[in-house]
Amino acid sequence: IWIIHNCGNVIWHGRKLVLKNADKIYPKVSDKEIVIPDINPGGYKKITTIFEARSIEGIYESEWEMQDSEGNACFTANKDFNVTIKVFYRVDMEE
Repeated sequence: IWIIHNCGNVIWHGRKLVLKNADKIYPKVSDKEIVIPDINPGGYKKITTIFEARSIEGIYESEWEMQDSEGNACFTANKDFNVTIKVFYRVDMEE
């Protein structure tokens, strides 16, 4: 779940988050593009997607870019939208 905050002065209309490295990470994402509902300046919206770990341990970073309706990057530094995924197995020793 992301909570997106428009802290600027422009209404966000027709924007989306686009997964940039889908073919380079093992956890698979249910949506490679996530539509962002319109957000007025100062407003907040929640958006979600599902990550499937695929049974491969490790630490992965899914790289997301916010794009406008024409596919242009909205920000020069999109790292704020990235998600770090830590996949590990916990073995309970108790019987």
